[in-house]
Amino acid sequence: MEIKDKINRAVGLYSYFSRDVVSKAHPTIFQIEPTNHCPMTCFMCPRTTLMKREKGFMDIELFRKIIDQAEYTKDYIHMHHFGESLTHPQFPEMISYCHKKGVKTRVSVNPPMLSKTLSERLVSSGLDAIHLSLDGMDDATYKSIRGPAANYALAVENIHNLLKVKEEHGGKTPHITIGCRV
Repeated sequence: MEIKDKINRAVGLYSYFSRDVVSKAHPTIFQIEPTNHCPMTCFMCPRTTLMKREKGFMDIELFRKIIDQAEYTKDYIHMHHFGESLTHPQFPEMISYCHKKGVKTRVSVNPPMLSKTLSERLVSSGLDAIHLSLDGMDDATYKSIRGPAANYALAVENIHNLLKVKEEHGGKTPHITIGCRV
């Protein structure tokens, strides 16, 4: 960790413990929404019923500009929000750009979207961490939470594929977690 990063963290802690309304530190974690498209209709997601904004994909040049300006982002960029990031056609390129800039990336995804080809592209891109949302232990429960587009068998198959691809690439990254509502 560089000295400027240590100073920034110290300033952030000082602001926190001083109860400053506006921190004097630069943010160290960003959240970027590459897209708000999603084939799922999860009952707990505000996107399903409340989101009124137009659906779209972030332009890759805008994304690069944001990353270039995020010089203090040393922890992670979370690459998700209301949309399924895997639906963005340039998502692996976005991850790769962050990796080349030394910015760690983390994403939360729905496993049915994670094809073997996409798994290979993500692991090769330098993705640091991936959270897989596998809600339920059977298809009926999974569909009741994620909607009719959910496919439990495909989700499990894609998780196995990701684990295999990661192992084939040396097994270090991405760090994989699985979340489940039961």
